[in-house]
Amino acid sequence: MRLEKRIASVARTLFLPEFSFASNKFKVPEGESELADHVVWVDDLLIAIQMKEREAGLPEANWFEDKVLKKATKQVRDTLSFLDKDDSILIENQRGHRFHLEPAKLRRKFMLVVYDETTSVIYRARPNHYVSKTAGLIHVIRSTDLVDVCRTLITLSEIASYLEFRANIVRLNNLLSERAIVGQFLRGASNELPDERNAGEFSRFRRDRSRFDIRRFLKELPELIHTNHNGDERSYYSILKEYILLDRFELEQARIRIGMVHESLRRRSNLRPVVMATQRGTGFVWIAVPDGYVGKRLILLQNMLMLAKYVTRSDRCVGMAYSMRPDGLIELDMAYVDDPWAHDPIAEQHLAEDNPFLPFGIEEKPRYRID
Repeated sequence: MRLEKRIASVARTLFLPEFSFASNKFKVPEGESELADHVVWVDDLLIAIQMKEREAGLPEANWFEDKVLKKATKQVRDTLSFLDKDDSILIENQRGHRFHLEPAKLRRKFMLVVYDETTSVIYRARPNHYVSKTAGLIHVIRSTDLVDVCRTLITLSEIASYLEFRANIVRLNNLLSERAIVGQFLRGASNELPDERNAGEFSRFRRDRSRFDIRRFLKELPELIHTNHNGDERSYYSILKEYILLDRFELEQARIRIGMVHESLRRRSNLRPVVMATQRGTGFVWIAVPDGYVGKRLILLQNMLMLAKYVTRSDRCVGMAYSMRPDGLIELDMAYVDDPWAHDPIAEQHLAEDNPFLPFGIEEKPRYRID
């Protein structure tokens, strides 16, 4: 499998086809240009990847310097130039949906050059970044290392945090291995000098993916949608976006709450709605709809959504109502609201008199587990 297909497969699996863009050619006055070989774009976060692959039989002499450090980084500079001068760029994701990328709304941009060499090539320590006068720091990563990073950190939120961390560390050691950088990130040692011995932390990292992995649910979400907002088949993206931006701790908490709701439906125990507030400023509420409210579940969902948004002091909120159908299957209804939080005396009074939610607290996020 060629490099572009491998990276597209990893991105599609981890970040979902909705947020993975492999067709990035767009019209310009001169004809057609390409934004990057691959783009991961969610909300205000963009990761642009330019790839270079050395095929078997090509001479090694100066390949890395010419194709990776010169040509690929120039293409990255072109990408940033497009983002600077274009108000809107039309790109297509791996779901086949087209969106207008508006560069002015991006707050976090990471530029990566990913390269691949044939297995017959003797392993060489390669520069892990390139600094451009116009583009700033460009991450330079071997393809196998990028796959390791993605499979270790898993969530887009953590990979973005890692790239921010990496940008500071590699400036201090241009030949530091990727595993040593990941190991230092896992330790949270941002104030320490880089050290190759941190690669051992990578090997001892306990991934525990089963504790927070809900990718099956996220992949099935488009098929669960029966109705759409204003006829837009992409209306579920708003909800999917909030889930894909959760880190592993928040995903674990979401998985626990979803499990509580399913168990309540099975036992008919009438669990009170459960909420969660995220570091990003999004609230979530999961509702086990009592049998007597199934006919009015959408009204219940809307009311709980707005109250959960208020009680978590969130600008955005995702609501999910689960109800048991007569055939024993679970019906899932979803709602989403995006509106700045504001004080509401009526909501304050209602919550003071009859708070419908299961009590919740704010837990400190644990550190990564390293054996």
